[in-house]
Amino acid sequence: EVGEKFYIVLSGVLNVEKRGKDILAVMRQGALFGEPALLYNKPRSNTVWVEESCKLMVISNKDYKLRLGPLHALDAQIKFREFRLMSAFEQWSDEMVADMVEHTTLRRYMVGETLFKEGQTCEWLMFVV
Repeated sequence: EVGEKFYIVLSGVLNVEKRGKDILAVMRQGALFGEPALLYNKPRSNTVWVEESCKLMVISNKDYKLRLGPLHALDAQIKFREFRLMSAFEQWSDEMVADMVEHTTLRRYMVGETLFKEGQTCEWLMFVV
């Protein structure tokens, strides 16, 4: 389904999984999800389910684009600058870096959150900034 809402976790615990496989991530207070589907008008890429009772702030697609959408441009500028500071990308053209920025997401992780599990197939590349 194409995403119509953006979520902010206020309390509780949610699990993220892809196609019914192992848990990819555990989200707690302060975690955000649903943004990529809104930004790129694409179907949801993961399933999120409630592990412990939770309270979420839910923002509609319309309100997100009206109020938070402009922050996406700022987010892109920040990511572009961060990529430009990494020596691995110093030989890349601005166009190549901009393309990379378009296909990345800034994500904050809470203390104790699991990023991946031993033996899990890697589906993404992470940069610590």
